[in-house]
Parts: sequence; C-alpha cells; structure tokens
Amino acid sequence: MRPLSSVTRQKKLLKRTARKSPILPAGSRLDALLRKNQRILIAGLCVYAGVRILFFAAAFPIGNNVDEQHHFDTVFRFVKGAAPQRELPPWDPYSAQFFALYGSPEYLLSPELMEGTRWQVPLAEMPPDLEARLYPQVLAWQKSRNVEAQSPPVYYAAAAVWYRIGGWLGLGDWQRFYWVRFFNAAALSLLVWISYRFVSQVYPGHQFLHMAVPALVAVFPQDLFFGVTRDALTAPCAALALWLIFKLLLSPTDRPALAMAAGLGCALAFLVSVPNFVLFGALGLAFWARTQSWSKRKSAGFPLREAALAALGALLPTALWMVHNYRIYGDLTASRSKIEALTWTIKPAAEIFDHPMFSFSGASHFLAELVRTFWRGEYTWHGHSLSLAAADWLYIGSSGLLLAAFLFQLLRLRRTPWSLERFSDFVLLFLVASSVLFMAAISLAFDFHDCVYPSRLHPYFVSGRIVFGVLLPFCILYVRGLEFAMSPIRSQVHPIFGLAFLVLVITAAELVVSSPVFSSSFNLFALAGFR
Repeated sequence: MRPLSSVTRQKKLLKRTARKSPILPAGSRLDALLRKNQRILIAGLCVYAGVRILFFAAAFPIGNNVDEQHHFDTVFRFVKGAAPQRELPPWDPYSAQFFALYGSPEYLLSPELMEGTRWQVPLAEMPPDLEARLYPQVLAWQKSRNVEAQSPPVYYAAAAVWYRIGGWLGLGDWQRFYWVRFFNAAALSLLVWISYRFVSQVYPGHQFLHMAVPALVAVFPQDLFFGVTRDALTAPCAALALWLIFKLLLSPTDRPALAMAAGLGCALAFLVSVPNFVLFGALGLAFWARTQSWSKRKSAGFPLREAALAALGALLPTALWMVHNYRIYGDLTASRSKIEALTWTIKPAAEIFDHPMFSFSGASHFLAELVRTFWRGEYTWHGHSLSLAAADWLYIGSSGLLLAAFLFQLLRLRRTPWSLERFSDFVLLFLVASSVLFMAAISLAFDFHDCVYPSRLHPYFVSGRIVFGVLLPFCILYVRGLEFAMSPIRSQVHPIFGLAFLVLVITAAELVVSSPVFSSSFNLFALAGFR
C-alpha cells in the first residue's frame, strides 16, 4: 500500500491518472481565477455565514419547538455551577420565569388561538392586568423536568462562558439569551474555514472543491443554528477532529502531539454529542492506513506510538465522563433518566424485526424524512412545519442523485492506486453511512409508548440534527458527485455554475420558508424596538 502521507506522491498520482478521471483539474480560466482569489473568497464566505446566522437567530423568537428551553436551562445551570443530580432536575426558577415572560407561542399555537387569548406580544410587554392573568397559566407550562440536564457537557460549558461574557458587557436578560444564540455564528464561520482547510489539503488537485464545499456549508439551511442547542457545535467539532486526523496522515514524520490532538478532537466531538462516536471509527481506520503505509519503510514503530497517544487522547476524556456518569447517574451515558422521562423502553429482541422499516415504504419514508430534516431542520410555525415542498424534494432528489454519482465514480476508479484522496472518500462514506445506520438502529431498538415523537404510530428517529456531525463529510460527497455529474459538459459549463444555482435556490427557499418570523412581535427586532 502506498504511503498516504505524501502530498508530493499524491500530486504525481493525480497527473498519472488524469486521462482516467474526468473530474481532475481542467486548467480553465475560471479555475485559475478561483485559485488566485480563493483566500479572499473563503474569508467572504466565513463572514457571510456568520452574518446569516446572526440575522436569522435574531429573527426567530425565544423558545423554539426543538427543546430550546431545555438547552438554555442547562446552560444556565452551568453558569450557576449547579451540582449534578441523580434524577432529572426541574427547571431553574429563573429559566421558567424568563420563558414565561419572553417566550413565543407562535411556534405551536394557531393565530386564532393567540387572538382568543390576547397573547399578541411577550408577557413582559403586556399591560399589568393582562400579564397578571396570563403569567400563572404560562408559568405552569414550565414546570416539567429538564431532559437535557444530563447531556454531554462541552457545549453547555462553552455557552456558559459566552453567557458570562455577555453579562460583563452589561447585557440584560433577553439580550443575553440572544447573545448565547449568536455563539452559533462563530461556530458556523469556524466550520466554513475548517471545511476549506480540509478539502484544500486532502484534495489538492480539485480546485472546484476548495470553493464549493465551504460555499455549501456556508448556506446550508439547517435551522438548528438559529437557536440555543448543543447541536450547533457538533458539526464544527467533528470537522475539527476529522481535519486533525488527516493532517496526521499527511505528515511524513513522527507527530506525537498531533496524534494526541486528533484523539482529543474525537473526544471533544463525542462530548458535544454522543452520535459523534463514529469519529472513533475514522480514527481507527486512519491509524490502520498509516501503519500499513509506513510498514514498508520499516518505520512502523512511530505510527504505533502515535496510535497509543491518539487512543489516550480519545479514550481518557471519554472514560472520565462515563465514570462520572456512572457514579452520579447510574449509567455510562447518562441517558437512562431521559429515556424513562420520555417513557421509552428497550424492545425484546423478538420484536425488533416487527418494524415498518423492514419494508420498502417504511425504509424509503425513514430515509426521505431524515434527509429533509438534515437539510432544513425541524422548526414549526403556528403548529406547521417551516418547510417548502419543492425545496424538500430538491434536497431529497439532489442528495440521492449526487451521492449515487459519487458512488459510481468511486467504483469507476476502483482499480486506480490508493492515495489519500481515495482513502478520504471511503472514510467520509463510512461516516455518513454509519450515522444513518445509527439512526435506524435506535429507531428499531425502542418501544416509544406514550411519547409524541418518536411514537408507536411513527417509530422513526428522523431528526437530522442528531447526526449533524457528518455535515462536512456529506457536503464533500455531495459536491464530489456534482463535479462528476457535470464532468461531461465541463468544457462548456463549469461546475461552479451548477453550484451557484443550488446556492441561489437554497438561499431563496430559506428566505421564503422563514419569512413569517420576520414580522413576529416576539423576536429581537421587536424587543429592541426596531419596528
């Protein structure tokens, strides 16, 4: 097996296989223009991504329908330094009062019901007599237990520090809430930059990817970035771990510190969101490849030393968190109390195969819904999904077609020598596929009893945000498929125009879908008196 760590060797391989692969650089003027201005363009994409999140995070009212109240309450518990409890704790009184005074009913209630209750503005903005009448009713909604209080700690600890910075800046209650949301703008901007660094180093001969992948990441219409949620950090942390892993593969020399950093990156991503455990598989594959590629040089010693350090970095923080969970909560992942609160139980083995997913209609429904929510999220408005049917079909159709094009390309070049690029293709495919299988597995494993979602009538986990850590791998495979699909007409139509069309349609669809929230009397613009 060829050493995967040599960039020079990879470039020579690209030249030798240029006649076989239709997707290698064409040397066009547009490619040269992109190459010349790529740093400026990437900086612009980072800024655009951040500004976009700031705008939409400000436009959406407080208290969305995707557990934002629970996530913010957990952030506030970290701010206070609250001690962990064996059982799920009730909401902090401050959080309950805050959402009662400033939370919006628009996500769930119809306009007619809001009109009937005269709940047209936040309770804090109402006349005293009306506020006094509605406040006890609204506060009663906030008496449930916080099902996110025992979740992995990294996002909440980081957001708590960010919250404190907002306090030092003199921000008030609702201002600090939006300040925590604005943390997501920095997270997405960082993800755009990491995406560029990853593709430019791992795919040096594909100039189109260097711009296309960061551009797709910058406009990706997933609404989780508009609220307070730990899922906002899952993709940036997973991308960072992946980048560190491949930086190590690119190094021809012993890099013990980088090996430790790659392991710690995987642990960090896991401690943001447990489904990022698939990165441990990518780390293992990387060290298998590194050991294989260097064994011919009789230098296998240092890959093994690096593997030990990477394993230490990956497993020690993970093990410490699990020991803490077992000591405090009684189980390794601190998920038992949440599962009990949601009324889920593990199915007997004999009942697992009695599931609609083991039919064509069930499996296709599962995949289609997972793709939809992976692209655009799960927000509702007045009880209806914030979605556009045409956009959803674009997401589903283009994902299926372009991933199929990528797989066809991968099979077509199966006889070419191994390189870092081909190894990356397989690792990214492994990450995406294993994440989908994880969602299928947890859908099969539980009886959902009285839970609203998932339920016995709809026993599927189809929340794309759960596996959003594979955003960068998905975008690379998607863009690789687009590049290959347009290769027959590349001399007439550069694939950047195909990407530009997708970006414009995605952006327009996001604006159309989100337009109802702009006129809300509960969002930041209204609270700040901008309209």
